[in-house]
Amino acid sequence: MENHRISPDQLLEMADQIARWKEDHKNVILVSLADDPIDIICKVPNQDDVKVANRLADNMDKNRQLVLSCLLYPKLDVFNGILEEKAGIVVPISDRLIKEYGAAQDTTAKKL
Repeated sequence: MENHRISPDQLLEMADQIARWKEDHKNVILVSLADDPIDIICKVPNQDDVKVANRLADNMDKNRQLVLSCLLYPKLDVFNGILEEKAGIVVPISDRLIKEYGAAQDTTAKKL
């Protein structure tokens, strides 16, 4: 698999663009996959993004829709090329986006 990591130098070069994204979307995150050399930049989804994704019947389609609606970098054609090789990566990315949105959180429980 081709390396799609975003280096610290690339982040510095993208600083102006990242600042514009933050102005437009408030919360912008770098999502890094642990097992594949893939980094992407996404906006944190808003309620409309989640609603649109949830309209789809298939869970994989929901995950893909959510990721694509939040994707800022790389360009869509590059990301679609990555998905041709590793379609399943939308699941952990979507999970992270949902967690950042606040709809899923780690919890603890204690028997009383």
